[in-house]
This record gives sequence, structure tokens and C-alpha cells, in this order.
Amino acid sequence: MLCNNSSSHFVGVDGCHQGWIAVSLDKGGDARCLVRRTIREIWFELSPIELMLIDIPIGLKEEVMEERRCDKEARKLLKQPRSSSVFRVPCRQAVYMDLEEEARKVNKRVTNKGFSRQTWNIMRKIREVDEFLHENPDARKRIREIHPEVLFYALNDDKPMKYNKKRQEGFRERVRILCDLDQNPIDLIEKASVEIPRSEAKKDDFLDALAASITAWLYHDNLRSIPNEREEDPRHLPMEMVIGGK
Repeated sequence: MLCNNSSSHFVGVDGCHQGWIAVSLDKGGDARCLVRRTIREIWFELSPIELMLIDIPIGLKEEVMEERRCDKEARKLLKQPRSSSVFRVPCRQAVYMDLEEEARKVNKRVTNKGFSRQTWNIMRKIREVDEFLHENPDARKRIREIHPEVLFYALNDDKPMKYNKKRQEGFRERVRILCDLDQNPIDLIEKASVEIPRSEAKKDDFLDALAASITAWLYHDNLRSIPNEREEDPRHLPMEMVIGGK
């Protein structure tokens, strides 16, 4: 049941048309879903937050570099065709460019690599989270990066999803996995579909946020990190993806 609760929250966040969609579970498992334009709004509206898992790159490189290890390892785990969902992450200098052409030139100069149009489409969100973490040091330990396909891989006994999440078979495949975790995602999806217009967020955005919140709720004391050895960026932010599961 979607409701508000004053206890600590375990929050999953995904990008959407109107900004960000968040699913919050309290310690009793009661849920709340909301769409807000900024991470700042979500953070302060849902506080106190025990853990927030967010689908956005957090640690960013700034120098001539190998790609982030977490991205390379995530692709190896997922294999084709799911590995294509892990985009190449731009350098921090490119993230702070306002124009796509400028960002591409900077990224090519620093990394000798390009980035996809999908990456450009989330560039402002990467910058928003990077700025928020820089300005709010207390949030750094409680906001951690995830990738939805890697989350579902871990929840599915370390096996990648068979179908694309935008296909009906893929949506159902992921719902079945969440149903095995003692939550009732079907009720939550139905309520969210009534409360959140499709113009604000798509149902697969909600499902990704729900998977992140359930992972935070169930595994907050036992998260695994990809890679196993901690890698940090120049601002001492972790370059990692976290997962639950066995």
C-alpha cells in the first residue's frame, strides 16, 4: 500500500520524463511513490533516508583513463544483449559542458572516446547528482549507484534477464523476480499507474526504481560491490555499482 511514514526510508530512484521517480519503503515495508524534478527535493522530502540506490553514474574520472571498472565488469556479467544497456560514462569535465558539441570535444580530448546519444540525454542528471553529493557530504554514504539490469541479474541468482524490459515479456519477467522477494509489486505497480501519469514516468521507470528500493530494503546490511576492490574518483566518490542477492 502506498503511504507515508515517518521512519527511515529505503529509496530507489530512476530518471524519468519529469525528472526523477522514487519508490520509498519504510522499515515495515510500507511504500510511497513520487515524482519530483530534482534529487534535492526527493532527498529532503523523504528524509530520514537510510539508503538511496540511484540509477545514475556517480564516480567520474577526470584524466586520461581506462573506463570505470564497474562498467566493464557489469557488461561482462550481463553479456549480450543486456550488456548494451551499460553506457560509457563521460569524464567530469564533459558532464559540466552545456552544449553537446562542446561535451563531445572535451570528452574526446580527455578520454580519447566518444559517448552515446543516450548518455548525452542523461548528462544533466549526472551533473545534478554530482553537484548534490559535492554540496552534501553527509549524503555520500547513503546515496549509491546501481544499474537496474545488474540489480535484476543479482536478484535472479546471477543470471541476466532474457527479455528487454520494454517488451511485455521483459516487464513480466522482472515482476516475477520481485514477487519472489516477499513484496507485492503488482499492487504497487497498479497504484503507481493511477497516481503517476505516463507523461511523468513510464512503467519501466517505476519498476527499476521499485527494484532499487526493494534491494535497499532487503540487503542494506549486505550489499555487494562491483568491482570488489574500491575505486574512487578525484573527489573520493566511489566508482562502483552495488547489488543485493546471494
